[in-house]
Amino acid sequence: TSEPKGVVLKNKNLAANIHSAKEVIKNSVEGFSFLSILPLSHLFEQNVGLFIPMLFGAKIVYTSSKKSSSILEALNEEGIRGVVSVPLFLSSIKEKIEKIAEKEGKLDDLNNGLKRFGNSPLFLRRFIFRKVRKKFRELELFVVGGAALDIEVEEFWRKLGMRVLQGYGLSETAPLLTCNSYEHNKPGTVGRVVSGVELKLENGEIIAKGENVFSGYYNNKAETNKVLKDGWFYTGDIGEFDSQGFLKITGRIKNMILSSSGLNIYPEDIEKVLNSFPEVKDSVVIGLDSGKKLVGVILPNGKVKEGD
Repeated sequence: TSEPKGVVLKNKNLAANIHSAKEVIKNSVEGFSFLSILPLSHLFEQNVGLFIPMLFGAKIVYTSSKKSSSILEALNEEGIRGVVSVPLFLSSIKEKIEKIAEKEGKLDDLNNGLKRFGNSPLFLRRFIFRKVRKKFRELELFVVGGAALDIEVEEFWRKLGMRVLQGYGLSETAPLLTCNSYEHNKPGTVGRVVSGVELKLENGEIIAKGENVFSGYYNNKAETNKVLKDGWFYTGDIGEFDSQGFLKITGRIKNMILSSSGLNIYPEDIEKVLNSFPEVKDSVVIGLDSGKKLVGVILPNGKVKEGD
């Protein structure tokens, strides 16, 4: 979406973030086997998917293919208990489960079961939905980041008896800023601020300070000065804290569309509604003619027949 910038991170940035994550996870993943499916060039996978599991003595499994069949094979053969991933992975697997259930004529039973027992104790949910969970054997934890996780997808997996820990961060912050934990987990949010990090809102924008914050963009003082001010990193993301200190991401400043009537429009809000339709796989909303025209581009979930 813009010219690439090199993010300069020092060892102290990474080490500080690992320490922060350690305080969140504690010993809850000790002895786990994690499946690595994200590229290690991504800071999310580097710190959260590699260094932190290693810190707790966890096993990390790598696959030669990213196809769903290879991933499912690895889940079964390696006894995977945790996956660090982006929301798209959770959405894709959810869709596959629903398609299989629909093909077998059991989709209504699945949906009714989730509605009826979705708020039952964890052990009971895992027992009730054991036939569905059997496809994943020992899998019990998703650590999610990199993009916003749809609340319906999150609730689907929670009701099946999976733990979903959603967090938030950027490459510039090595990367973790907030995260849900085993003890404090609130659906629809990206959790509370991790230790060693200061976070506040300035005109709605999330700004951060801490040992994990990068020193600047490589050979690019102009861009560095735009986002680093008095030790604070201006993320460009818009958010809000609830009364319990949980953060919710509501949009991105660069994405905001100023309508001709002066209304601030955040495309993410409209895209969320569009994506809720089963016929829509994904969508993007853009403003044309300086916000005078609002246009939605939709990626259909399947083939589109002429006249539809």
